[in-house]
Amino acid sequence: MALEAFSKDQTDRVVLEEYPEGIYVYVFRKDESSPSRDHLQDTMEIAKRQAYEDYGVVPETWKETPNLCLHGEH
Repeated sequence: MALEAFSKDQTDRVVLEEYPEGIYVYVFRKDESSPSRDHLQDTMEIAKRQAYEDYGVVPETWKETPNLCLHGEH
């Protein structure tokens, strides 16, 4: 499973997805199906901190969502 939340201003959807190489932080603009940005972080903790600092994602708002599999198999 991946984690999904929205930016504080609700303009971005942020998805965190785990892969062998790390945690991808996918950022989708509102109503878009392809990410406008993606970042690779070493841990889930760092990925959540980046989402909070860069996009205003409140830690308590993360919800499980199906994997996107944008970078191949998990």
